[in-house]
Amino acid sequence: MTFGKNNLNEYALPLPDWLPKPVIHYLQHTVQGRSIRALARGNDVHPSTISRQVRKIEGLRDDPLIDAALRRLEAGDGLTMKTHDLLPVMRKMAVMGTVLVAGHDMSRAVLLREGLDGKTVQLGSVDAVVAQNLAMRHWIKGERLRKVARYRLSDLGRITLDKHPAPKGFAEGQAGFAGRDDQAEDQRPWRYGAPESPAALLARRRGVDGDVFLPTELLVTAERVQEDYELARLNQTDFFSLDDVQRARAIGVAQRRSLQRLQGALAHLGPDLGAIVLRCCCQLQGLAQTEKELGWPARSGKLVLRIALERLRDYHEQMGEAAGIVG
Repeated sequence: MTFGKNNLNEYALPLPDWLPKPVIHYLQHTVQGRSIRALARGNDVHPSTISRQVRKIEGLRDDPLIDAALRRLEAGDGLTMKTHDLLPVMRKMAVMGTVLVAGHDMSRAVLLREGLDGKTVQLGSVDAVVAQNLAMRHWIKGERLRKVARYRLSDLGRITLDKHPAPKGFAEGQAGFAGRDDQAEDQRPWRYGAPESPAALLARRRGVDGDVFLPTELLVTAERVQEDYELARLNQTDFFSLDDVQRARAIGVAQRRSLQRLQGALAHLGPDLGAIVLRCCCQLQGLAQTEKELGWPARSGKLVLRIALERLRDYHEQMGEAAGIVG
């Protein structure tokens, strides 16, 4: 959206529709040179209101993402990303222990997660423009460290996720654990627009030795294959067999690449391991339902899933950085 002379804001730079008014007033004052009193008259408010807004935005410039976003707006580059483009990163940040780390003049931010096993795993990298959009919309909140800032999903970000549920095809998963001693845990309500996957549930459980059943790096592995499934837009159709996925065609370069990565991963796993990863990690189908439909013994699914994710982790390590880009 461009604010021209006939617009109430009378601002010449391209600004997105969602940009908060205090930011618009700040840019009008600092870039366009309009006085506090002129802005107050134009917006029918007291000058002290505009003055407080300007001071507040100026104070936020210590935040590296906010400062970078403001510099982008001052240069007329804009922050023209849609909500849909930000949701995959937000869904990752909704998982407990996940933070986004960014610093001044970094071209990409980094997603990290600390698991119950005490390990910190890098989930991938996020383009700086994506991170700046999240910060400017107040969907993430930062904590300033020495050289970088660490961000977590804000309450407003969680509310936004609730308003944008995961695409169709991710909703079949939570019926799968009924009738077990772990039923209470696995029938939890959905969090932040999507049901928790079987892998996420297993990552919270500990064995008799006190160790987590699914280490953090295996949960990250499950989320990477789920992201390719979503980006390939296979979640819009019920694909349950490996043959169906291999016959599917994606539209566009990004979708095709995601589909190729998914096909490669499932082919590497083979029919049985590929089937449980496709069902439980991509479509979020529950383990009990998966065992029943595949004809497996009860309670065998979690062991097979862990084996499958271990092999998939090794496959991702062979791929290198190509497996770790988010958004």
